[in-house]
Amino acid sequence: GKILWVNAAYTRMSGYNREESLGKTPRILKSEFTHPEVYASLWDTISQGKVWRGELHNKHKDGYIYATELTITPLLSDEGHITHYIAILQDITERKEQERSQKAQLQIAQALEDAENEEEIIKRVVHLGCEIFSAQACAFSKEEDNREYIVTAEGAWDSLQGCDLPSEWPRPQKGAFTLLDSVPQEAGGLPFLGVLRLQTGSEPLGYLWIGSHTPLLPTTQQLLQDIHPTIAHALQRVRLLQNTRKQLQRINALHTIDMAIASSVDINITLNILLEQLTNSLPVEAVIVSMYSPRDNTLKPVQHRNLPKGTRLSMTRRLTTHYIATVMRTRKPLIIPDLRKATQPLDELGRLLSQVYSGYACLPLLAKGKINGVLEIYSREVFHPNAEWMEFLNILSGQAAIAIENATLFTNLQRSKDELTVSYESALLGWSRSLAIRHREPPEHAERVAQLAFDLAHLMGIRDEAVLRSLRYGAWLHDVGKLGIPEEILHKSEHLNEEECAIFRRTPEFARRFLQDIPLLEEASVIPVYRYECWDGSGYPEGLSGELIPLPARIFAVVHTWDARREERHYAPALSREERIAYLQEQAGKQFDPHIVQVFLESGLE
Repeated sequence: GKILWVNAAYTRMSGYNREESLGKTPRILKSEFTHPEVYASLWDTISQGKVWRGELHNKHKDGYIYATELTITPLLSDEGHITHYIAILQDITERKEQERSQKAQLQIAQALEDAENEEEIIKRVVHLGCEIFSAQACAFSKEEDNREYIVTAEGAWDSLQGCDLPSEWPRPQKGAFTLLDSVPQEAGGLPFLGVLRLQTGSEPLGYLWIGSHTPLLPTTQQLLQDIHPTIAHALQRVRLLQNTRKQLQRINALHTIDMAIASSVDINITLNILLEQLTNSLPVEAVIVSMYSPRDNTLKPVQHRNLPKGTRLSMTRRLTTHYIATVMRTRKPLIIPDLRKATQPLDELGRLLSQVYSGYACLPLLAKGKINGVLEIYSREVFHPNAEWMEFLNILSGQAAIAIENATLFTNLQRSKDELTVSYESALLGWSRSLAIRHREPPEHAERVAQLAFDLAHLMGIRDEAVLRSLRYGAWLHDVGKLGIPEEILHKSEHLNEEECAIFRRTPEFARRFLQDIPLLEEASVIPVYRYECWDGSGYPEGLSGELIPLPARIFAVVHTWDARREERHYAPALSREERIAYLQEQAGKQFDPHIVQVFLESGLE
């Protein structure tokens, strides 16, 4: 049928004036955005003389699409034939877009409410994009490390996921958030695109893309703008959440490293913890920590993590590599985004690792104004760390420097202590040998007894270093009290008379007097002071019995008798091994601790 009459409201709504409309068919309003099934239902209904009510998307004279609510009523003749149709139209574009926008925002808000990470939000948004816009494809892209790529895609663009963004796809102009455009068919397979730039303030979040086989409704642009705040705020929320978690993880990592530094001076333990925290907290794959030796101007790798299988680190690395030498000279971090594009030659290790890794960074390990080494990190991806990333890395390198500094100080202190101990023990041994010469005993006797006492104590489960040290020192100086005894009494071959015995019994008193002002020998003095006490209480100087006698003195008494009686002395003949065993067994529970005698004889110590 042809249009016979229109009112002024129709001309405003359609853009066609009275003259342009009369005599034309209603098809001048038809658009491709109304599904053919709707038109089929319309004509089927009114052809039967029935009233049809529904919604259509009509095309304005200027080409844009608007939504209408339409009622068509057939007019019948007296014979019941259809003679005319009356169509009443109402522009419902604004109402429909508000409903669509509210529905879309509600769908997105509900879908993103419980999302806990950015990846999950992006996947849900892309999935909803296809549904909300009735699109054949939807994708999300973002820019990282100077590369813009598609993070997630659905529909016809599914194969583009992870790929670089097609260069033909347009972006909204500066200051705009949305754009509808057409592109060549080969650029993703769909000719019509819509795009939404997502950002909060000045922070870019990415782009949401929709693709269609047919032109997108102009109202799509407004709908994209309407859903922008919901998506942008959700992305910002999870980014803040992820950043907070990341910061907490890094704070915990720093605390763990601080605890390791405070509780251990073992450089390997501390650096192992540090590298574990570094690789867990930052996107790096391999790490090497090297200590600097100013004496020969070399670096020695002391700890590494995740190097390729078969990688061999030489004991020392000379500072011939330009990059490491630059870091050592300038004391500033150096970053090479891509080792394959390095402008300076690499050393053997660098060339090997550049076949596996792309990104590289080298940081100086500085503590108290002194460079202690370097921290080298490698990543498989091209390396473009942000300021926050570098700040955390600098803190970690500072902790590594402190760990090396502490370990070096401890090593130097330990070395000095060891040297002092060696000197001290050499002096004690010299004193012990002088005592042996004065007392006319074999010089090695005291050293043999000291070793026997140490080995026996170890067999008895004694691990306390102070006890073991007191045994050694006490055994060396076991005869120090005899310095107060006149030589004629000391070397007398006949039995001592009562007066001489009384003088000799003062040996423990003299030993205490000689050693009491030497703090280091305080524990060792129990051997020369209590060596004459007996298990049954018959000894001297205090008549102690049983376990009241200090353990080192009880151990010494057994091994001293064993070693002393192997050789002839001026006061007693030598005994054979069997005779010494019999003597110890006979004196167990009298002169000696029976348990110690049993352990000694069962041990096979000589």
